[in-house]
Amino acid sequence: MYLMRTTLALFAATLTLCAQAPKPKVLLIYDMEGLSGVNRQEQTSAASPEYRSVGRVRLTEDVNATIRGLAAGGAGEIVVTDGHGSGNSEEPDILLDQFDNRARFEFRDRPFSQYID
Repeated sequence: MYLMRTTLALFAATLTLCAQAPKPKVLLIYDMEGLSGVNRQEQTSAASPEYRSVGRVRLTEDVNATIRGLAAGGAGEIVVTDGHGSGNSEEPDILLDQFDNRARFEFRDRPFSQYID
């Protein structure tokens, strides 16, 4: 009985400590190649009509699914950015009107440098 009470007390203490731990900040870096349902280079090139009709839609869906999973897993602040610049300097690849607002989007018109940024 003593062992069971001690185990339950330790378990309760662990749960309390976990609940008090700060939520991790997550930087989500995406790239259009390798998205769900994207299987042609034209779907990832800003110069192609398939970029708008397929690539951007699939990217937004995949990023939103990742944000949902991170939020459900207890992530704190979630920041999303393109890993190397999209080639589209006018607007982000992500469809901002469909972007999950539990994350913050950082638009970059230049490559991301993990050593500087």
